[in-house]
Amino acid sequence: MHDLVLRNGLLITSNGPIRADVAVQGEAIAAIGQGLTGKRTIDAAGCYLIPGAIDQHVHMQMPLAGRISSDSFATGTLAAASGGTTTIIDFVAPEAGQGLHDALAARRAEADGQVVIDYGLHMTIPTWHAAADERMSEIPATVAAGCPTFKMYQAYPDVVLDDASLLRAMQQVAAAGGSVVLHSETGPVLDVLRNQALAQGHIEAIWHERTRPARLEATAIQRAAELAHLAGCRLLIFHVGCAESAAAIAE
Repeated sequence: MHDLVLRNGLLITSNGPIRADVAVQGEAIAAIGQGLTGKRTIDAAGCYLIPGAIDQHVHMQMPLAGRISSDSFATGTLAAASGGTTTIIDFVAPEAGQGLHDALAARRAEADGQVVIDYGLHMTIPTWHAAADERMSEIPATVAAGCPTFKMYQAYPDVVLDDASLLRAMQQVAAAGGSVVLHSETGPVLDVLRNQALAQGHIEAIWHERTRPARLEATAIQRAAELAHLAGCRLLIFHVGCAESAAAIAE
């Protein structure tokens, strides 16, 4: 007798679609078959049964550039659950002078009691923290507190890290057993291109792409990958402005 049985759902397997029951024990799939019994049953006839999705990049009620993202932790996670996403990973954005532990606690206080699905957080390492030994020393405790991923930027004033700062931060994260998620662009050069485009009156949407040349992004990604290799750090290229960057690297 399982905790929960979902009956007659359509499962997509490596051998093709099958109609079957899925039994759940605790929070794990315990069995797939026919005629399974459970303390609770849900008729899934006519529905696909799929694992819950994980959205690893969301912004709930998050201040950014003088604005706050429109979804709260409550409304955003309700929307996620409605679409089949059962875990989100949001961000902690420490303010100047704020410790990582305090920033993490404050962000969790915003989410706890509001979310309707599982959630996690990435810790942002902005410019002032990358340069402050006291803050960098908090990285091991941040990992131990259940926040093992650290967001870093190669773009945007106040958060952009130069290569030396990026290397030092990666070394600290690697030593603590964490991983880096990276917004990878050649930020200062792109700022010049955007300012030149604006000065010439180019405000059409296409100029978002034209001021982010793929080869410049490829250069940023390559530099970051080499630094991560040197630091022995696990690296996920998390966000780039142009999808052509990978092709530029391949060339």
